[in-house]
Amino acid sequence: MAIKIFTDSGTDYEQYEIKEKNIDVLPIPIEIDGHEYLSGLNLSKNEFFQMLENGCSFPKTAQPSPQVYIDYFEEAKKNGDDVIAIIISGSLSGMVQTVFMCRDTVGYENVYVIDSVNATAGQRLLVDNAVRLRDEGKTAKEIYEATEALKKRIRLYATFPTLKYLVKGGRLSHFEATAAAIARIKPVISINGDGEVYVCHKGVGIKHSIEYMAQMVAEEQIDENYPVFPIYSGDPVNCKIMLEKIANKGIVIGEDKMRNIGPTIGTYVGVGATGIVYVKK
Repeated sequence: MAIKIFTDSGTDYEQYEIKEKNIDVLPIPIEIDGHEYLSGLNLSKNEFFQMLENGCSFPKTAQPSPQVYIDYFEEAKKNGDDVIAIIISGSLSGMVQTVFMCRDTVGYENVYVIDSVNATAGQRLLVDNAVRLRDEGKTAKEIYEATEALKKRIRLYATFPTLKYLVKGGRLSHFEATAAAIARIKPVISINGDGEVYVCHKGVGIKHSIEYMAQMVAEEQIDENYPVFPIYSGDPVNCKIMLEKIANKGIVIGEDKMRNIGPTIGTYVGVGATGIVYVKK
């Protein structure tokens, strides 16, 4: 009997991290120019952003087959293992609903399904904390309850230099993007408690938007009991600017903390996006 921590490649882990943390990560299929890739396995982050910059067709993500979840839960049931499944936000993907359905199909009550209401570093933060609790000897129920409580305290702010990928992905109209481009508007996005992405600020130029994010970090304050993840997509230059602005407010976060995001979210923000994920005090 063991506690298995199960998640998806929306967490953007590297393969060596998956082994170190002893977790199971299901890769999300992504189709580019007629070829299907598995995020994190046969498509690296750098390769993905190179394809995006070179004008590939708009990437399309897909859900893994439900049978994959059913087989995983059946194996856990046979071995008497508990499963903590931390899944990409239900507002971004239908994957979490599929996982709930597959758990019910297997009929195994020791599968604890958690809608992370996050993606990329926010989802990763929850998984990292679940790993820590597991290694401290907490029960699956305790890990589940702690994760449900923690996800409400996660903060994410992000901005990006271009809106064209949001348009391609159907998340923004061409008219809205054109109007924003004319006004040099660079939105700052966040995620609310239901996992819905929303615009919390509209800066004139990306540096103003980055300054807003730095100010929010200073005002809300970081709970230092949890990791902080500065994030970027493909090119870290704006992330480094953000860290400088945060440092100007007396909060030093090393560049070694920066994390490159993967295709799941990178598809919609393009190259050059930056953001920060942390737990609010």
